[in-house]
Amino acid sequence: MKKRIISLVLLSAILVSSIVSMTACGSKEEEPTAYTETITTEIDPSVPNITEMTKAEILSLSADEVKQSVENYLPNYRKIYKIDENREMTDKDWKSLATIICIQLYGSATIENSESEVGDTESHDIYVAPTYDDIYPMTLKEFALYMNKAVDTQYGEEYRTENEIDYTKLTDEELQSQKDALLDTLL
Repeated sequence: MKKRIISLVLLSAILVSSIVSMTACGSKEEEPTAYTETITTEIDPSVPNITEMTKAEILSLSADEVKQSVENYLPNYRKIYKIDENREMTDKDWKSLATIICIQLYGSATIENSESEVGDTESHDIYVAPTYDDIYPMTLKEFALYMNKAVDTQYGEEYRTENEIDYTKLTDEELQSQKDALLDTLL
C-alpha cells in the first residue's frame, strides 16, 4: 500500500509538471510595444520666428529678442547646439547663437553693402563671405577644415573648443549634407 501511495504521488507530480511544461511551451511571447515620445510646446505668436527672418533681421536682434525667439521656436536648442544644461546663457552667448543660426541659414553672418564689394577679390574673405565658386570645388576633407576655420574666424577658436564643434569628426554623409546646405544658400 505504501508503494502505491508513493507511486501515485510521483505519478501525479510527473503529470502536473508535464501539464505545466506543455502550457509554458505553447504560450506566445508578447511583442514589445513601440513607444513614441511627443514633446508639446506652446508657441507665442507675438514672438517673431528667428528661423524665418532675413539675415539683417537676425543680426539686428537684441540678446533678449534672440532668447525669446529661440526658446519659443527652438525649445531643444541646448541639444541642437550642444550647450550644457547647467550653462547660464549670457547676452554674449545669445548674440553668438544668433550668429550661428544666421550662418546656418544664410552661409555667413555679414551684411554686404553692395555687389561690387562682394566681387572685389582683394577684400573678399572666404571665411566671412564665401561664394558658391569658393565652396563647390572643395573635397569633404577640405570643407571640414574650412568650416572649422570659418567658425574660428567668426567666433574664435575658444568658442569652437568650448562648444565641441569639430567638422573633421563628422561622417562623409553629414559633411556632404552641410556642404549642400551651404551651397544652396549661396546660389
